[in-house]
Amino acid sequence: MKKIIIVFFLTLSCDISSISKEPNNYISESTLINIIYDYTILNSINDSGFSDDNLDSIFNMDYIYKKYDIDSVKLIESQKFYSKNPRKMMSIYLEVDKKLKKAKDSIDFLIKSD
Repeated sequence: MKKIIIVFFLTLSCDISSISKEPNNYISESTLINIIYDYTILNSINDSGFSDDNLDSIFNMDYIYKKYDIDSVKLIESQKFYSKNPRKMMSIYLEVDKKLKKAKDSIDFLIKSD
């Protein structure tokens, strides 16, 4: 899962030098945490080998864009904005990691209780 987060971060933060000021309408930290979390879960499902054409067409990046009422440009610009402040970005990814661990613990608990 950490590899997915790192790849996502690197993909969206490729040329941060072009951002010189705060974007007009950037995504809040809490929303970005949820977006990265959802993206990680969707990627994990896609990488698991489980394939269902009905689900694949529903749960993709378009799903995230619709769910959070954003577009790819807003996501990229927000990612670049937060990348300029490594402490803030680290805080965001630590929160994503906490959410992923909590979800994993919940799943592990359900598996053990069966």
